[in-house]
Amino acid sequence: MLRCVSVLFVLLLALSAFGQTPTRSKYKLELLSMIRSDSTRGYNDIQASILVTPIEAQEWPPILSMRIGIKINDQDSVSYIDIGKHEPQVVRLTVYDRTVTEKNQKLYARIRSKLDLVEQDDLMILWFEFRNVSEEAIQKMSVTYGPWEKLDNSRRVEETFFMEFKE
Repeated sequence: MLRCVSVLFVLLLALSAFGQTPTRSKYKLELLSMIRSDSTRGYNDIQASILVTPIEAQEWPPILSMRIGIKINDQDSVSYIDIGKHEPQVVRLTVYDRTVTEKNQKLYARIRSKLDLVEQDDLMILWFEFRNVSEEAIQKMSVTYGPWEKLDNSRRVEETFFMEFKE
C-alpha cells in the first residue's frame, strides 16, 4: 500500500513539473548590442538592439508587443513599460530589416559582425532607445521582451537580456 502511494506521489510530482515547463517561442531572439548612448547626462540613456528570426517559417512575421520590461542596477524587480502609452516617452522602438545598412548606418556599424552571420532572409531588428529611465547612472541593465505569436496571438514568450556597462 505504501509503495502504491509512493508511486502515485512521484507520478503526480512528475506531471506537475511537466505542466510547468515553459513553452518554447516560435522565434529566436538574440541581443545584438546594448550600449549607454549618452554619457553627457549621467549615463542614463541606453540603446538596445534585438534580432528576431523565425524558428518556423509559417509563423513569420511575429506581432510586435508594446510591452517591455527593464531592471536597472540592483532593483529587486522588473518594471514594465507600455511603449505606446508611456508619457513622457522613455522608450522608442524602431523596426528594421536588412535595410538597416542604409537606414541607420551607426546601428549597422555596431551590429554588423553579428548580422552578417545570419543567413535567413526573414529577420527583424528591434532597436529600443531608452531615455531618462533612471535618476542614477546605469551600471547594469536587463531588458525583457517577447513578440506575440502570429498564429496564436494570445501567446508570447519573453526573454531577458542582461548587460553590465564598463566605465
